[in-house]
Amino acid sequence: FITQLPPKESINLSYTTSAYWLKIALNNTSEHAIEKILEIDHPLLEHVDFYWQTTTQNSSASKTIHTGYALPFANRAYKTRIFAFPLTLAPNSQHLIYIRVATPNALVLPVRLWQPDEFHLKDRSDHIFQGMYFGILVTVIVFSLTLALILKKVEYALYASIVFFLALAFFSFRGLGSEFIWQNSPWLTQKGSLIFGSLSAIAQILFLQHILNTRTLTPRLNSLLHFFIGVQLFVAVMAIVSFHLAAQYSIFLFAIYPFLVLTISIMGATKKDRNAYFLCAGFFTLAIGIITSVLHILALVPTNFFTVHSSQIGSAFELIIFTLLLSSRYQFIYQSKLQSDQALELKNQQLLTEQAEKEEITRLKQTYFEHHFAIDQAAIFAETDERGNITFVNDNFCKISGYTKDELIGSNYALVKSNTHSLESYMNIWQTIQSGHIWQGEICNRHKSGALYWVKSVIVPIVDEGQNKPKKYITIRFDITDRKRAEKERAELANQVHQMQRLESIGRLTSGIAHDFNNILGGIMGYNQLNAFIVQDCQDESIKKELAFNVNQIEIASFRAVDLIKKMMAYSRQNPVKKEHDIRPTAQVINEVLDMIRPGLTRLFTITADIDSSLTIHIDATDLHQIITNLLVNARDAMHKKGGVIALSLKQSLVQETSCQVCTAHLNGVFIELSVRDTGVGIDADVIAQIFDPFFTTKDVGQGTGLGLSTVSGMVHEVEGHITVTSITEAKNHGTIFRLLFPLTG
Repeated sequence: FITQLPPKESINLSYTTSAYWLKIALNNTSEHAIEKILEIDHPLLEHVDFYWQTTTQNSSASKTIHTGYALPFANRAYKTRIFAFPLTLAPNSQHLIYIRVATPNALVLPVRLWQPDEFHLKDRSDHIFQGMYFGILVTVIVFSLTLALILKKVEYALYASIVFFLALAFFSFRGLGSEFIWQNSPWLTQKGSLIFGSLSAIAQILFLQHILNTRTLTPRLNSLLHFFIGVQLFVAVMAIVSFHLAAQYSIFLFAIYPFLVLTISIMGATKKDRNAYFLCAGFFTLAIGIITSVLHILALVPTNFFTVHSSQIGSAFELIIFTLLLSSRYQFIYQSKLQSDQALELKNQQLLTEQAEKEEITRLKQTYFEHHFAIDQAAIFAETDERGNITFVNDNFCKISGYTKDELIGSNYALVKSNTHSLESYMNIWQTIQSGHIWQGEICNRHKSGALYWVKSVIVPIVDEGQNKPKKYITIRFDITDRKRAEKERAELANQVHQMQRLESIGRLTSGIAHDFNNILGGIMGYNQLNAFIVQDCQDESIKKELAFNVNQIEIASFRAVDLIKKMMAYSRQNPVKKEHDIRPTAQVINEVLDMIRPGLTRLFTITADIDSSLTIHIDATDLHQIITNLLVNARDAMHKKGGVIALSLKQSLVQETSCQVCTAHLNGVFIELSVRDTGVGIDADVIAQIFDPFFTTKDVGQGTGLGLSTVSGMVHEVEGHITVTSITEAKNHGTIFRLLFPLTG
């Protein structure tokens, strides 16, 4: 045995027919057992005989393992592509390991001693690398075969065969074939890399000849390529008959091969052949990989990751570059076909006769006039410029608006604006069409006579492409006035039915409790009369005066309650309505209510009154008293404990285009307006729609009956009055305003 070898990654003996022995001595002087794994990272070893002798103070033992690719895969201590042997070094023990190796392939012995976890990590990393590499090869094969079938081009089939044989060669060279596929075919492990490598080289030469057309580019070197194909076939056959001899020739051939194909590729590049640039780059990377691998086999370079895998790395870059080449050729073929199709289509268009073009133009004109006539007959049509000035109208527009064409053309579209919609609605329409978008919706316009009409509108902006803004607007409208009128009549009818149902419910309630209220009030009034007699006998004048005032107030309140019950009975049609009303100046009644309400308010609340004393509402004073009291109490409750301002107003008001909240009657004209406004939280729109319903309340249980506003509505409408409610919930301290509109009296 040769001892004192210098440290190196592996022992490289190249091709040899001899068998070699390795001797390894290991000692464990510790008190603990040590686990190790001895690895020979070269799968192409035909025979590996492992002899292990262990000696301790008390005993000795030995172990033998015979493996190698010539033996069944099951003989291997670790079921992996390389050769690894687990070692357990007992405490205070000495170990001698002899390994005999022999192979017809290149004899490379990268021997390492591993910690078990480090070995398994390295083994997994190696499998990941091989998996990525062969995954790329499979992807390229599928890609090339797909293009070969689609395009019917031979270069794609040749490229697929290059990759296929290359994959089999490395599958054999890396021992993956014996691990996964041909575990019982050692001859394929031994000779596969040489046979499949030669076939891959032949496919690459054919690929090169086809891509560069070497028959024309370089006839002499093309003949040399044919000779090289024959030699490679000879080596592949010889590998089956005499592997050792074939291996010796293959080293020489694989060393010359990359320089030959690279030289031809460079010749093509000098003639500015675009494909040759890709071939130069691809064969250059392959040449570096193959030469490094040959030098490693001849033991001329050290063993490391890059020298061991140099041929794989070089071939991977070669395949990537060749794939880019084929992708480029596919793109060129696709663009050429596309240009050819476009030229053919252009030629077909030019073959159209002038008569056919005229007929098409005539047909389009006829269609345009027919569509224009149909729209003109059925719709209200108008055009305006970018500022909204009318430039064209049809007869239907004149008919519905009452204006002539001379009056309309040149005027702004605001001429027919009714102002029944909010300013925000008009602004939304204008902003929509100015931004180039189509607006659709229903809108109310005004006739020349002042009457209102409804139209369903579509406003289409015509955009100036140069300035990217509308240059004019086209409006198509349809008269929906009759539909709107019918909808309003249905709503009013539904409201009347709803009102009748509410009156019926109030009537049932009133008729049920009126008798009991009368009995209770009778007792109150009777005891109050007894109190009046007792007051007369009181000797203390100051107390007598205060008691007399209280008795009088109780009597006034009792008679008011009796009168209220009579009115409720009349309202519910259980008793006839009295014909005489207690009509008093409205300002006087308001002051009475304020005198009664103000003492009960805290300092957080303020009541302001703006009263036109010249106005008198033709309504019973008791009814008016109850109406104002209800509204003031509701305003106070709306502001809760935070306080605020209650504004009461009586004035003459001009009302335009307003509807009653209760009966939905359309209101126009001059009215006496009695309003109560608070600065509370406001009322949501869905609640406003229900606040006049009997028994509807938003207050807590026990805090309200839900009859207050229902009673107010009945009393107001009894004298032909109306109610509107406006409330804002989004802004702070805007609150709600109740407007009671009564007819003027002469």
